[in-house]
Amino acid sequence: MQSFQRVETHDFCARTLIHAYALGRASGRAQGPPLHARVRALSDAQLALLDRAADLPEYTPAQHSNRERALRQQVVEIARRAYDRCLMTAVQGTVSARVGEDTFLITPTGKDRRALDLADVVLVSEGRREAGKRPSRGARLHRAIYQQHPEIGSVITAQAPHITAYALVPQAFDTKTIPESYVILRHLDKIGLETYYTDPDAVAARLSPRTPALIVENDGLLTTGGTILQAFDRLEIAEYSAQSLIDIESKVGDWTPLEEPRLRELEAAFGLK
Repeated sequence: MQSFQRVETHDFCARTLIHAYALGRASGRAQGPPLHARVRALSDAQLALLDRAADLPEYTPAQHSNRERALRQQVVEIARRAYDRCLMTAVQGTVSARVGEDTFLITPTGKDRRALDLADVVLVSEGRREAGKRPSRGARLHRAIYQQHPEIGSVITAQAPHITAYALVPQAFDTKTIPESYVILRHLDKIGLETYYTDPDAVAARLSPRTPALIVENDGLLTTGGTILQAFDRLEIAEYSAQSLIDIESKVGDWTPLEEPRLRELEAAFGLK
């Protein structure tokens, strides 16, 4: 399994770099720096951030509610679905779901996303992890998001190859392409890797109904939703919108964004703020 995960991860990295270079080529048609200079690489200091684990104290839950059991099933199903659609790879990608005010479920660290079972999912309550389990290293971040946004019921982070390509280059991702992308994703901003790994409250503060998802530089995509399915829909739409834009920019040329009157019509029709 470990050998397979390494092959899979190398393949993901190669495909992501190819997409990032395609973006760099499209944005650099005019004279500019070489392609490799437009694709950001991780520094040693940034790599060190990735080794941080969610070292939370343990506790033993007194009971498991029916709601928690149902959410465990949904978390596992969405993680497997994301893997099957190449939105998650090997042990990468995190799904969490709010259970209560300061209680949520989150996928474990180091477990293959296609092989997840209900018992693998970790319950985190009041900053403590379910005994005997290791939650994703994003557990503190997910908790900060739930604390600042009571309307959010699920958080997903993933490294899907096309949207992650935008995390490697300076070029912004524009949601004003097709109606579904604008309605579901609204505005998709970028956030620095250091902030993402060291300041959970600052990341949570960047989220809002107008910005329900963030591209994390040199990492991937973070999406939120009122439900697990809504957060997953945003991930899926971001990935396939990114794929369309990369194909257009690298193979066809310029694309035409939605005009302002059309955007105002969409906002009115779907009650967007």
